[in-house]
Amino acid sequence: MLLSVAWNTDGTQLAGAGGNGMVIFGQLLDRRIHWTRFTATLAEHNHICIQDLLSKKTEEMDFRDRVIKMSMGYQHLVVATATQCYIYSVTNWSTPHIFDIKDTVVLVKQCQCCFLLVDCFTGFQLFSYEGRHMSNPKFQGIHAGSVNHQNISLSSDIFAVINHEDRKMVHFMDVTTGKIVGDVMRLTVEAVEISLSPMGTLTDRKLAFIDSNHDLYLTPILRPRILKLAAMVYNAMWNEIADMLAAVVDQRLVVWYYPHAAYVDKDLLPFVKLTKDCDVGKSANIQSFYGAQCSVDRTDGASISTNVSPYPLLLFEHMAAKHWDYAIRLCYYVKDNLLWACLAASAIAARELNCAEMAYAALDEVAKVQFILHVKRLPSEESQQAELALFQRQPEDAESILLQAGLTYRAIKLNLRLFNWDRAMDLAIMYKTHLDTVLWKREQYLQKTKHDETKERFLHYHLQVDVDVQTIKARIKEDKEKENHQTGAG
Repeated sequence: MLLSVAWNTDGTQLAGAGGNGMVIFGQLLDRRIHWTRFTATLAEHNHICIQDLLSKKTEEMDFRDRVIKMSMGYQHLVVATATQCYIYSVTNWSTPHIFDIKDTVVLVKQCQCCFLLVDCFTGFQLFSYEGRHMSNPKFQGIHAGSVNHQNISLSSDIFAVINHEDRKMVHFMDVTTGKIVGDVMRLTVEAVEISLSPMGTLTDRKLAFIDSNHDLYLTPILRPRILKLAAMVYNAMWNEIADMLAAVVDQRLVVWYYPHAAYVDKDLLPFVKLTKDCDVGKSANIQSFYGAQCSVDRTDGASISTNVSPYPLLLFEHMAAKHWDYAIRLCYYVKDNLLWACLAASAIAARELNCAEMAYAALDEVAKVQFILHVKRLPSEESQQAELALFQRQPEDAESILLQAGLTYRAIKLNLRLFNWDRAMDLAIMYKTHLDTVLWKREQYLQKTKHDETKERFLHYHLQVDVDVQTIKARIKEDKEKENHQTGAG
């Protein structure tokens, strides 16, 4: 017989005292969830009320079993009862997709094209919004009963989860097949929250994660390159329809309108970052981030809804449709450095040099405008791509592009410009060309810096190779003319 009941301090578990001792009823679902204009309220154990805040309409839903979990986002409401799962579209509340479930659902996670159900019997199950089963990802060292919204993340093509035995490891699996994608990502510090970017393809997919020190990082999935975005971060969430990232940073809401700028031009990050004036408090939780609206739940139970700038969303739509002229007109109309910075980074990533030139000019970045003009004067497309890869701090990619195109001299020159003397000599020896050029440039460098040669391999080749400046210049000119003829340039 139950003698008394009480909620715990955070309101998530219900405990009861009876004749046989203390009983914990377990994790309970949120009784009210918000998404854009809709609010779903669990009025009774098997009754949900949907309110449309704009039209003031109300929908009542009754279920034959107790509601265990519910989640709303990405234009859909997913309700898991004790025996069935219901999938509603926000445009049609009357005819849901329904399928049976075998065990009590402990978590529902949504993304743009599918959602995840987690139970302790089957584990992880992925379904489309039509109720079609997609896959059952299997992980070693991951327990279904220990997952929550912080240690897993879902996108349209990939599923990520933190290893529960070693929180420095993040696993990735394909949504449709359930197979492992790429290598396990190994971090230097334990991760406490992960979030996958929603837009683009797997090649463009980024992972934002918060470590145990409350630092926020960003990294690509396939080729990890971890960059720190902020410190004292308690929660982060991607926008549902755009690659915008919101985070609770030091009791403030911060939005990065184009965080991918960190991998294009880090100097643009301050321009694409905006801190909202509202004080959301410590340990606040971002409940939803859709379009220009962001909803944050405070620890005291209050919910704060705030708007972000709608113009980047319009800009991203134009750029996704490759309407770069419309994007430029929008930037001229708004006259905000935020938009110009988003356009500059996106244009560089898309190799739209004319747009990038105009955007950097609007930001008064004279040196970068001159660099873009230099890139546009290069005779071949491969040399332009290599220069842009170098601009994005990817010298290995730049060298690979040049070597695959047969532009050996430009690959050697690239390493000489970076003062990577050993790699330049390796290429000269490997391709049996321009060894004298490397020795000549090295000698010029030492004369300017007033240093003596100390590298044994350079001293060795200096004794064997005749460095004739006129011959070197003639060979360089010949290589440039050959590149012009290969590309059809004048």
